[in-house]
Amino acid sequence: MFLWENVEFDEKWWISLGYVSHGMLLFTLYTDTNNPEKKSVIAFDIQTREVKWWKNNFVIASVSGGLIAGHDTKFGSREVCLEIASGTEAPDVKIEFQLQNFKLIRPLQYIQGTDHFESVKSFLERKCSFSPVHVVEYCEYHSLILISAFTGQTDLANYLIVFNSEGDRVLKEQLGENLKGIAYDTFFILSGFLIFVKNKRELISYRFV
Repeated sequence: MFLWENVEFDEKWWISLGYVSHGMLLFTLYTDTNNPEKKSVIAFDIQTREVKWWKNNFVIASVSGGLIAGHDTKFGSREVCLEIASGTEAPDVKIEFQLQNFKLIRPLQYIQGTDHFESVKSFLERKCSFSPVHVVEYCEYHSLILISAFTGQTDLANYLIVFNSEGDRVLKEQLGENLKGIAYDTFFILSGFLIFVKNKRELISYRFV
């Protein structure tokens, strides 16, 4: 069973779910869908459910101790350290550029043509007449099976489907439609919450109860 909440942003973005630290969710924004190197960062406060700050032209390298190490890419590539609470620069602080392992549960990714992909595809076709393409993301959490999958040809649609241990569907969400390409890490689980971005502007969370 789930309890549902959502937050709607003012603009549509191509967003990748990223890190969590000190009560903040950090998202990478791809500001130019034709150039994946152009990235920005949004910090979202989990408690107040508000965007606290964002920084354009910034790539995260590491998060530790309330600080974010990364590169300012506006003019070349400059090493920068930001305070996670405010997004302001901490110029006299250095932290190691090492990716941290937070307590996020992320799905496994199975590419079309692999045995695991075909197994998940067969399961979806049998349970809900859904035929995925390109890639599926698969996760088992407690007694639930969570699958994010794409369908269609040129204009793709992305769905998140959840089944219980008996194989009954308990949730189906369309994460996006008329998509020109696939995405990865379309959802994650954090502290008993299922979290994902819908239609490039809605931050959705379901609490497992």
